[in-house]
Amino acid sequence: MTLRPNNNFGANLIGASIAILLAIPIGALVGSIAGDTYKVRVLVYIICLCYVNIGVVSLFYINRNSTRSAEAKTILLWIVSIWFWPILVWTYFANRFQRQQQLLKQQEKEEKAKRLKEQMKNKKWK
Repeated sequence: MTLRPNNNFGANLIGASIAILLAIPIGALVGSIAGDTYKVRVLVYIICLCYVNIGVVSLFYINRNSTRSAEAKTILLWIVSIWFWPILVWTYFANRFQRQQQLLKQQEKEEKAKRLKEQMKNKKWK
C-alpha cells in the first residue's frame, strides 16, 4: 500500500478554471477600452489572456503541494492571484532563496563546530 500525498489538485484546477473563465470578459473589456481598431482590441485581448495563462501556470507551480480544499476563499484567491502573479512569483523565489541561504549558513556552522570538536579531540590525545 502506497501513501498518496495530501494535496488537492482538484481545488487548484477548479480555482484556475473559474479564474480563466472570468478573465475572458475582463480581457475583452480591457481590449474594448484600449483600442479603436479591431486589431488593437484583439491584440490587447490576446495579451491579457496570455498574461493570465502564464499566471495560472506559475501559480500551479507555486501551489503544487497545497492542501487547501475547494472553498469560496480559495477560488477567490485564485481569481485575484492570476492578475497579480508576478508579485507572488517574485515573493516565492525570494523566500526560497533566503531559506537556501539560511540552510547554507547553518551547514557551515555545523561543519565548523564539527572541525573544532575534532581539533579539541586531537589535542586531548597528544
